[in-house]
Amino acid sequence: MKARKSRVVPLDEALRLGPEEMKRRGWVAPIAGEQPIQSEIVFGFAKEAVFGTFVAPTRFMAGIPTITSTRNIVRPDQARGYRGQVFDQTVAMTTDVAITGELLPDGGFSQACAACFGSGSDNFSSSGGVATHSMTPQPQLPSLSYEQDIDIIPGEQVLARQVVGCFVDQFQMKYTNQQLITATVNLVGLKEQTPTTPGNPSNVNPAYFANASPFSYTMLATTFNGASNTQMLDCTLALMNHTQRVFAANGQFFASRLVATKREVTLTTLLDFLDTTFYTQWFNSTKSSTGGWVLSLVHTTLIPSTASFYEVDFTIPGVRPSGEYGMPVASDVVQQNITWSVTVQGANELSSVWKNDVAGALA
Repeated sequence: MKARKSRVVPLDEALRLGPEEMKRRGWVAPIAGEQPIQSEIVFGFAKEAVFGTFVAPTRFMAGIPTITSTRNIVRPDQARGYRGQVFDQTVAMTTDVAITGELLPDGGFSQACAACFGSGSDNFSSSGGVATHSMTPQPQLPSLSYEQDIDIIPGEQVLARQVVGCFVDQFQMKYTNQQLITATVNLVGLKEQTPTTPGNPSNVNPAYFANASPFSYTMLATTFNGASNTQMLDCTLALMNHTQRVFAANGQFFASRLVATKREVTLTTLLDFLDTTFYTQWFNSTKSSTGGWVLSLVHTTLIPSTASFYEVDFTIPGVRPSGEYGMPVASDVVQQNITWSVTVQGANELSSVWKNDVAGALA
């Protein structure tokens, strides 16, 4: 007799039928505590109209998301004739989100980058089907709502984590030779407000960007002070807003508002040693005044219905070598480790250009 294959049914259906009927039919309930694999998680974000008021995600991303919610609890030591703490009390709650993924030329990472640059940072233009997003730093940051759906099967979702009032505190690009280009987005959230009964995900099958593969290091071209440069081996560019939480008397455990206190840009490079150009600039502490670094990624895939390729550029003028000058020795290829000081205002203002098919300003 051929063995009958067991069927896994939703938990609510198993509870309705009861153990005897489930056994008779040869069905089984889900394993208690079973968690979906990483690829079954859906996450995305949307710009808020009102700070801290949830908006269902409109932009979805492919990557690895992590929500870190921390409950701060105090246990005071008191002289009560007893060596242990008598009571504990929650005094604050904080929530942060980290997203890491391979850089796709879509609207996910590009909108996160625009949000890090600030409200009104995207001077959007369109021509012949090519959307050009030219970004420059702005004083204020837009707030985002973030949602991470853990179980994406309609009718069976048991946890949908929502974080509101998010600022993009850091946007980082990592260019590593022989690897795919990766991006990291760090969000500082006002609070997590996970619903008790989440129902269905906001979007069960979001439309992910599928027209092109991620950018790779082979697509990178660099210029330094206006001249093409082939010495770049590795590079990490980080844009930071140094967001702080302000805890006022709002009757809640979470902060009353977020403040982006300082904009900072860091650039670290690993350079092949072909001449003394960079050593001389470091030794003299020379500040570039003719262009600095330009990091240009041009994809091999055309934007649909156009003759233009997807593209992501960062122009970093006004750079000055800082810190130590590192040069490995002994039985190794000679390389140069240089960290660059970056100014972001006035004539030396940082900028970025994303060319894709995403219509409308991103921030």
